[in-house]
Amino acid sequence: MNEDKRKKVKDAQQRIIQEMKGNRGFIAYFEPYKESDVDSFIDGYADLMATLEVYGDFTKYRQERIIEDYINTAWIAIKLIQYKKLFDLECQWRAEQLTSVQDVLVTKDFKRVADDILNYTGVPPVSPEDIELYQQFLLQKPNYIIYCSGYHPYPYYEDVKDMYREEHETDVEYFDFHNNHTGLHSLLLLPDVRGMKELRYIDAAFEAIKKEIKETKSAPEEKKYLHHSDDEMIRFGDHFGDKKTVNYIKDRKRWMSEKPDLIFSWALDDLSIVSPDAVPIESNQGWKEGLYYT
Repeated sequence: MNEDKRKKVKDAQQRIIQEMKGNRGFIAYFEPYKESDVDSFIDGYADLMATLEVYGDFTKYRQERIIEDYINTAWIAIKLIQYKKLFDLECQWRAEQLTSVQDVLVTKDFKRVADDILNYTGVPPVSPEDIELYQQFLLQKPNYIIYCSGYHPYPYYEDVKDMYREEHETDVEYFDFHNNHTGLHSLLLLPDVRGMKELRYIDAAFEAIKKEIKETKSAPEEKKYLHHSDDEMIRFGDHFGDKKTVNYIKDRKRWMSEKPDLIFSWALDDLSIVSPDAVPIESNQGWKEGLYYT
């Protein structure tokens, strides 16, 4: 998806969201459901409608996404490199080894900063040495490329620390590879001084909220959960006669159902790029599993 079309989809999505939120029929349909679920559902449905509006059908959309998947893989690699630098800063800042980090006042600010990591100037820019190290990582973990085309969020500090405490490795393979080459795994052993200080304030606020809830005479009626599945969106589209969007969702579902081995197709494609010559695969109960771990 080129930048022009990406912007068109985003603009169309925002317009459709406003239209959906102002539609009386939609408001009545969503009334039994939790507001947060409704907002997420509307965002997802509006994205489908916007994509359909810009591309015309699922086939055209998918054709352009094949190219974009490879571009995304490269950008996600850059993000991972910068995530590692930010995470190292977080470890030092939480341990009070650093007095300040750009744009960070409290621990949750690291997640906010990470959401725009490509524009964040609080860590050094990507260097040739960074790229070389990441290339070494991919040579050892070539199957990792397959997963880089998907969403890769900034890891939670607590999860990484807990995993390292129990397994002596994190749940982020590049972080482990980087630490093994740089010795920076020592940062994972630093105490979370600032986090514990914040926790005392959080606990106090939580107790105040609990007290306020107890003093409330009548709790509001609990609303239902609204699923964000394709089936629920099809049900919604059918209810309002939105045949175009319903057909788009069904085409996407059909494409996925016809490709149960999609992950192995990606693996074959990437393997042919990494090594165009014949290569042996690891032994396993099935050839697909063997290919997956090659």
